[in-house]
Amino acid sequence: MNVVYILGDIEHPEMIKIGYNSKWPTRYEQVRSHNPRNVIVHGIWAYNSKDEIKAVEKKIHSALSQYHRTDTYGKEWFNIGYLAAVEKIISSGIVNTMPSQDQSPKIQEREMPYDDWRNPSDLYKNEVYKRLLWVFQEESPQKRIKVMHSPLFDTCYKYAFTYNPFHVHLVAAYHDSFFPAGPTVEMRKGNVQVESCWQQIVSDEKFGPGVKATNVGWLNNGATLEWVSEQALKCGLKHYDLSQPKPGCVRPQDGQITTIPVGGTWLQRVRQF
Repeated sequence: MNVVYILGDIEHPEMIKIGYNSKWPTRYEQVRSHNPRNVIVHGIWAYNSKDEIKAVEKKIHSALSQYHRTDTYGKEWFNIGYLAAVEKIISSGIVNTMPSQDQSPKIQEREMPYDDWRNPSDLYKNEVYKRLLWVFQEESPQKRIKVMHSPLFDTCYKYAFTYNPFHVHLVAAYHDSFFPAGPTVEMRKGNVQVESCWQQIVSDEKFGPGVKATNVGWLNNGATLEWVSEQALKCGLKHYDLSQPKPGCVRPQDGQITTIPVGGTWLQRVRQF
């Protein structure tokens, strides 16, 4: 379904995100992995084509340009409440009705909730590559933390949390001590250890949301980087230096992400703990 959507963050009613999606509600599923808090679907406007929703979104963004939010990597966030935004959109003549309600979009059934950073396989072109435990932190008053196990190396460095109303940075990573020069099936044991450690962290009674939480890997409010580090070290993992050049034992490239070459670095969104 082709829609222009208005999304919100349950704890920040003064902020909204307005975008378009030609395969709604796939965008809603994506959004939940970017945000530690509940995502609100304020409403949607449905259209017949992708060209229509792109044109409508562009007009809406222009009408709300003075409210554009800059404290995020997403370009579609605005510092204005839902009802005030809709009033301005309607008064601008862009639409003539309130958006339709779609508060519980029907999403694809999966064994595990969808996440933009997670990949269930450490295989790439039939070779086994290194899986790391990645730690991200939201630049918000709560300093919320997302912990992810993934072999997607370039994605974890470069892919932006565009559906989060705050900047989110890569701040730490942990891995098994076996560090070969290239891919090898011998890394499989360490990769399993990394995934097991993630499961322990997100299952913690106090800070863990659970392995099947839709806000995948986002820890509960109050979890600290020191606590995550302590758990990772207890699992037998060691710190990974995020500033070091890309090694040959990690996945060489990810889809739709500009490749970091082996021996290269990309530190624009890294704030190392």
